[in-house]
Order: sequence, then structure tokens, then C-alpha cells
Amino acid sequence: MIRRLLCYGDSNTHGTPPMSHVNDIKRFGPETRWPGHLQRLLDPDWVIIEEGLPGRTTLHNDPIEGVHMNGLSYLPVSLNSHRPLDLVCILLGTNDLKARFRALPLEILISLRWLAHTVINSNTGPNQRPPEVLIILPPPIQEVGVFADVYRGGNKTSLTLKEMAPEFFQENNLKWMDASKYMDVSPIDGIHFDAEGHRLLGEAVAKVVHEQF
Repeated sequence: MIRRLLCYGDSNTHGTPPMSHVNDIKRFGPETRWPGHLQRLLDPDWVIIEEGLPGRTTLHNDPIEGVHMNGLSYLPVSLNSHRPLDLVCILLGTNDLKARFRALPLEILISLRWLAHTVINSNTGPNQRPPEVLIILPPPIQEVGVFADVYRGGNKTSLTLKEMAPEFFQENNLKWMDASKYMDVSPIDGIHFDAEGHRLLGEAVAKVVHEQF
């Protein structure tokens, strides 16, 4: 039986390498990106669908990069485009840490809950039932490199987010995992994953999928 898994995220699902300048727009190959490692490690009956958009937020219309960065508004489109889906992995929240959004840790957690509930309340799974959901909390960012000013104050917010997450997700009965237990952001730009980070995350997600789904 074929099972379908949607990886819904931002540049770290798209596969953007650590950037040394703003015009350094590249992409890791499919075998390097974490969904690629996930595909390699799961049973052959799993089909992995990559839906990563650089700059995507949880639910914010970005005044600089565009309203299409709103992850909540596009999620129903993605769910219906790729259905039936057995599992949706959501890796978002890093772009919410940009200083221009002034998002508080609790607000980011609530935004992630909105995304999860959009999946849970859909009929885009097998037999028109909802897919399962796994929230992947991104690792705390560093305020270094070319994006230091864009994310000013984001390190503290992301660390508080990490502290609040266990109780919040437990209270809301949502399945989740903390990516920072397995890997970290690159010290080059403080937000993106290097090739090793992608490998470690893909392996960790594969283990959770095997165990819980």
C-alpha cells in the first residue's frame, strides 16, 4: 500500500544552503535535503512530497517578500493538490522570528497549532479522513552573518519557544519533535541547515515516522 507524506516548510525544506550573502541563492540536491534522506530511510511504500518555500512563515503576510509567504493560506491548496496524504510534517517558525513580525514565542506556537488544525480538520487523507500531523520544531537560530539584523532578537525568542513547546504541544494533544535534539543551524548564517544537519534531521524524522506512524 502506497503512503504519502507531505513535507511542508520553508527554505530548510526547500534545501537552501547556508548563505554568505543575500544573493547566494542555491539549493542542495535531492539526495542532500532532509526529505531526501527521509525517502531513503523509510520503507519503499512511502512517497515523500517536498513543499518547501524559502521565506514561508506560519501565517504572516510578509510586507517585504510578499503575501504568498503566508503558510496558513497556502496549506489548504497544498493539501488538496497532493491528496490523499497519510502524514504531513510541518517544519515552520524560523521566518516568524524576523524582527519585522515581532512575534512572541507563544504566538508562534499558536500559529503552528493553526497549521496542524488545518490538516486535522481537512478531508485530504485516505478515504476523505484527515492526515496525521507531525510538527517539527526548528532549532533555535543564531544572530550571525548576513541575516543578523533581519533576525535581531530572534535567538532569545527561539530559545524561549523551545522551552515552552513541550507543555504547549502536550496540552493541545499534538505530535511533535524538537529538531535541536539532533542537529543545529549553521554558524555561517544562523538560520539554514548544512548538509550534515539535513542528514541528521532526515534520520531523526525517519525514526519518529517508523515509531509513531
